[in-house]
Amino acid sequence: MGSLGSVAGPNTAHEFPMSSSALCERLHQIVEDITGISLPQNDSDMFEAGLDSLQASRVQRAILDQLRNSRAASFGEPQLEKDFCFAYPSVDKMTAALLSLFRMAREEVVDDEEGRIRGMKEMVGRYREVLGSYASLLPTSENGAGAGAASPPPPPPQDSHSSVVLLTGSTGSLGCFLLARLAKDPGVSKVICLNRACSPGLSLHQRQTEALERRGACVSREDWAKVVLLEADLTKVDFELGEGELGELKSVTHIIHNAWPVNFNLHLSSFEPHVKGLCHLIRLALLNAGTIRIMFTSSIAVASRYSLPSSSTFPSSSSSSEIPAVQVPEIPLDATHPAPFGYAQAKWVCEQLLESVNQLFGSRVRASAVRLGQITGTMDKGAWNEWEHVPLMVRTMQSLGVVPDFRGTASWLPVDRASEILIDLLFSPSFKPIYHLENPIRRPWPHITHTLASLLSGTATPLPLLPFQQWIACVRDSEEVLTSTPIMRFLEEEFGRLGVGLVGFCMDGTGRDSAAFRELVGGNEEESARASVAYWRRVGVMV
Repeated sequence: MGSLGSVAGPNTAHEFPMSSSALCERLHQIVEDITGISLPQNDSDMFEAGLDSLQASRVQRAILDQLRNSRAASFGEPQLEKDFCFAYPSVDKMTAALLSLFRMAREEVVDDEEGRIRGMKEMVGRYREVLGSYASLLPTSENGAGAGAASPPPPPPQDSHSSVVLLTGSTGSLGCFLLARLAKDPGVSKVICLNRACSPGLSLHQRQTEALERRGACVSREDWAKVVLLEADLTKVDFELGEGELGELKSVTHIIHNAWPVNFNLHLSSFEPHVKGLCHLIRLALLNAGTIRIMFTSSIAVASRYSLPSSSTFPSSSSSSEIPAVQVPEIPLDATHPAPFGYAQAKWVCEQLLESVNQLFGSRVRASAVRLGQITGTMDKGAWNEWEHVPLMVRTMQSLGVVPDFRGTASWLPVDRASEILIDLLFSPSFKPIYHLENPIRRPWPHITHTLASLLSGTATPLPLLPFQQWIACVRDSEEVLTSTPIMRFLEEEFGRLGVGLVGFCMDGTGRDSAAFRELVGGNEEESARASVAYWRRVGVMV
């Protein structure tokens, strides 16, 4: 493996020029210093002058390095097309491309924050109107009574012996354990799973059983008798179900909406079908008899920017505090608080809609959002979804031969424990509108990274450690799988807040309402790392 350092061009410590003539001069100098090629004119084709692919890559890296070390970086993390030199093969063309980048970045800095918040609020407004239209579904005696239900008294403990639970996302890691936990609960008479269409030649039962086996969850033959698997499209009002299947849903008493795509590259608009799906589940609840509960698995990403001091950055090597800089309360949050990407924004939109449900229809539908933190595989099986950000990072550590030297603390919660806590909350007498769920006992990241450095080396000598930002730069300049995934943006922009303990979460309500949460004795993240690496090797994604 080559040097982990970046290729730096001349005058790295100086400001990157923003004017056309000075920028043109700097780029000309970078090309000549790195390649040794003398360009006769700024409009000369660099490849005609002898530039090769390797040199083009080194020129691009040098430009990026200088951009990151200059005031241009204040407009956000600079991004260049992967084939920048090929797309702009002369100094003049590179200059024009960079000036355009600077101009767009300035406009985004001014407009993006306001536009992002406006887009979120507009989506909330549109779907609040949809929710308002659902009042017509209620009997005349109840129509218009929502205002008086804004702060209803806590509902009495529900008799779970006749509970029928509708679950979405049952083939995912958390969904598998929720299904297994509900199916064996003697107080649950039926579990109805709504999932997307299967691939041709694969039955719903086969897909579900394979997912359960892969994640280490188990549903006994006896418990399968009360599981109903339905192929559904949540974006459709009737879920594209037949009359008989819709009739099956009329008995539902509880809904856990767990299905959600994990893609941090998508914009808010791409999640609108999933927001619509939540509204359709709310509509279903209003059509059913009795008081129906809806639990939505949200994310701590909705609070990524909660009151974070402007000086807070990724913890330094001298940071040893295990207490988060900020504690987020269990309350609805403002539109300025979510991480600035579609995944978190859409979760926030759904939380706002659920708050409206409690205000409009609190006597008929009780809604709760649970903001989930980092969930891992089980302690014994280690079946941690290999496409989540930590598993992808670990695979990249092994490929690069270097481990990021994280500071701060980690909060990892095994998926089986998480499912037990969620079920406790679902049937809790109080059923609060907002809960937080992560491991309350945080562990120092260095304990985990040193374990990984030993596990991944393959020899008696652990892999070397590198500061996180330098490690990210190495990943960015590599061809590793991580660079082509939707996770990369989250790592670059949000991991330093949520992943290392700068933002913490009050869990008083969770502690009061879940016996399983109160029984947590703290995870052993080092053992979790060992079990997970063993699992990833078993399934063939690591060597």
